[in-house]
Amino acid sequence: MYAQGGYHYLTGEPDKEPLALPHSQAEFHGGLQGAIGALVAIWARQTTGKGQRVEISQQEALISAHNWLMTMWFQQGQVQVRQGSPYIQCADGYLYLMELKPYHPNLWLLIDRIDLVDEERYSLPEVWNSEFNQILMMLEDWAADKTRNEVYRRAQELRIPLTPVRTLAEALGSEQLTARRWLQALGDSKSGRFRLPGFPYTLSQTPPQYRHRAPRIGEHNLLLANDPTRSPKRERREHNEPRPGGPLAGLRVVELTAHWAGPLCGRNLADFGAEVIKVELARKPASRHLVYPHDEMWNHHYNRSGYFNKLNRNKKAVCLDLSIAAGYQAFLKLVKLSDVLLVNLGVRVLDNLRIGFDELHKVNPRLVMCVISGMGLTGPEATYSAYGSNIETLSGLASLLRYDESSKPQRTGSYYPDPIAGGHATVAIMAALIFREQSNLGQLIDLSMVESTLQFLGEPVMAHLNHGSVGRNPPNKDLRFSPQGAYKCIGSDSWLAVTCQSDREWPALAEAIGRPDLAENATLNSIRGRLAYANEIDKAISDWSAAYDHNAAAAILRAVGVAAAPVAANWELAADSHLHRRGFFVAIDHPEVGTYLYPGFPWRLSDTPAAVHRPAPTFAEHNDEIFGRLLGLSSEEQTELYASGASSRVPDFGTRIP
Repeated sequence: MYAQGGYHYLTGEPDKEPLALPHSQAEFHGGLQGAIGALVAIWARQTTGKGQRVEISQQEALISAHNWLMTMWFQQGQVQVRQGSPYIQCADGYLYLMELKPYHPNLWLLIDRIDLVDEERYSLPEVWNSEFNQILMMLEDWAADKTRNEVYRRAQELRIPLTPVRTLAEALGSEQLTARRWLQALGDSKSGRFRLPGFPYTLSQTPPQYRHRAPRIGEHNLLLANDPTRSPKRERREHNEPRPGGPLAGLRVVELTAHWAGPLCGRNLADFGAEVIKVELARKPASRHLVYPHDEMWNHHYNRSGYFNKLNRNKKAVCLDLSIAAGYQAFLKLVKLSDVLLVNLGVRVLDNLRIGFDELHKVNPRLVMCVISGMGLTGPEATYSAYGSNIETLSGLASLLRYDESSKPQRTGSYYPDPIAGGHATVAIMAALIFREQSNLGQLIDLSMVESTLQFLGEPVMAHLNHGSVGRNPPNKDLRFSPQGAYKCIGSDSWLAVTCQSDREWPALAEAIGRPDLAENATLNSIRGRLAYANEIDKAISDWSAAYDHNAAAAILRAVGVAAAPVAANWELAADSHLHRRGFFVAIDHPEVGTYLYPGFPWRLSDTPAAVHRPAPTFAEHNDEIFGRLLGLSSEEQTELYASGASSRVPDFGTRIP
């Protein structure tokens, strides 16, 4: 499933086999989207009184967890490929610098190159981009005799998103997680105590908790035998028709977000019918760049970004500067009339703009406010700067992606923590809204991207917490299965993913690859035996797969009952007949780019499905509607918004062009 979800192809060195992130990633993504679908169905039941079926495809869940994988192909005809490791060496390990856009002159202060601070040419995007690799080499030379933490602390003081590549043990033992008391303990006198990871979010009114240990086999059989009809009592409701416009129609969400995690959460809510109003800043629009159709910016480039248009369908957009008094007052009026405020801004920004939960709760006591941040709202690293790629290094995820112990860690090829955080935020918001219907109480949701990401590393986290070590599997292997791996096929970069899941499947695989002698070898009839001879078996599969394209090879193995799939690039997913027959890709007509295909929805609800109601908004498209109709601002008040600079109809990039 990972190979068919687009991520496998992206990870690793371009001249080596692609790497799969270990430990049940497809299942985690499917489970996260299942939680969202289930909670939306429960919300809909409050209106209709009816249950419904929620269907999740793990493949569609994975494809939905990409930023521009499919958009690059549909709008540019570009294949997203493996880029190799971006990490640089220092005295005790590796560091990662997020590719800074725009230019960040503080970098010269970090590496003691004061002479370059006034070099104006670096402020030109084309110069900065073309010389970024040389800049990284300068950083590596400077950091060679310094430790990861030494560089990390100094960079963060300068607001530079530079982070250490931590091992999982270092991540779990960090000062930040310790200060937030994230790790949990559970058990009893019979089972013993064991340690568990915490939760991806905290909720101020209804904090998640471990209520009891996992049940022992058959522990509750007697309970069911005594009362076979026992079921939760629910209030009886009349059966009403689903809300027109979607199950979340009638909810209003204000979105103060940029980049990916926040916009994805807002889009999830908008896809189910919520009115999502995106608040943007003229001098810093919300990621309205990247992936222009045919790579042409043209006029109004800020409305042509495939990246923005993918993540912001079904939303409305207004321009407001909260640092200006008129803008701040308009924002407070908007919050007062809304159900949810979704924020993924830095903790410092929340304080500077006076939009903390305490202030806004006074304006709207029923407000559900969700803050997505890198490290969480509390703790010694709460104000640190980090993006999804930085979270890969801080959470220990990157340390699990290696070809061997001596090789560099790798990136996932995307910003893997972002869609995880966006999904978890959607779950938490829906849970808080359902609670609010019962209690009339709003609450604050504090979501740390590091803590959210660690949820998807359950097996190695548990191994470290309870056994003191993290067993790193060989690349593309899971020690529960053998053989397993990515095998080269005909083509320039074509690979076959294979997982033999049982002793029963092994003889069929051996026969299919023309090696019946392997099936006859009694030593290989058990997984332990096959693991011991993994290199020899891998060579046999590679010798066979080299004669086939990966689709043909996968079809041969599937025909005999062995799980196999091509490691799909984006152009192959775009042509996937199965996805098209299911209607996964949806056509959206945008006024400035025309009609393109986009990934659809990772959930299918039988009675209240998600839908596309409108394309992504152009910049400030809904200013008049929101300021006038919704907020009731007079023409004079609206004029003041524009005159004071609190609003605008066009973004102001200054001299900087994305």
